[in-house]
Amino acid sequence: MWLELVVSEIPGLAERLVVERSQSGGRHVLYRCVTPIPGNHKLAQRTIEVDSSDAVEISGKRYVPRQIADRFEITCTLIETRGEGGLFLCDPTPEYQIEQGSLSLLPILTEAERCVLIEAACALNEAMPVVTSNPSNMLGERRELNNCPDSFPTISKISGVPRMSLMRFSRGESNLRLDMADKLADYFGLQLTKRRKG
Repeated sequence: MWLELVVSEIPGLAERLVVERSQSGGRHVLYRCVTPIPGNHKLAQRTIEVDSSDAVEISGKRYVPRQIADRFEITCTLIETRGEGGLFLCDPTPEYQIEQGSLSLLPILTEAERCVLIEAACALNEAMPVVTSNPSNMLGERRELNNCPDSFPTISKISGVPRMSLMRFSRGESNLRLDMADKLADYFGLQLTKRRKG
């Protein structure tokens, strides 16, 4: 899904990236950038409900569930970055294998190209709180977005909401994190309110 989002934004960018398979079956995407890259950040996560407080292993990683009210859940990181000062294992470490490109020939991306990679990852986040307290507000934001004559790049630049998140939200494929919903509401002059209980 991440790859599809990247390809849809900048055809040819994915082919320039260095890609390696990790020991857990995940992928590392390596590149350099013309602008400084900040430290490590978690961009996309998934929350999974589990049966008890017993530790769970997923893809070779151990997770300790946390209790939320009467349920237990874990948060898995799907996509994260390694920036300035960040470390990661790579080929020729056992069970790490380059699938595309070469570690000695990392591509140098523009800031705009790097933003596409980051926005694509953020659009796949499932763990941050979404606005569910008032569905009518969500419908109002989606209606305003779909009827707006402004382009997604323009709305994204002014509101600060990643373009790919806007695209998925407009198609009804996902909701928005609370912070992004607030920004979009400001852009359209809407106000988010909490639903009264009972």
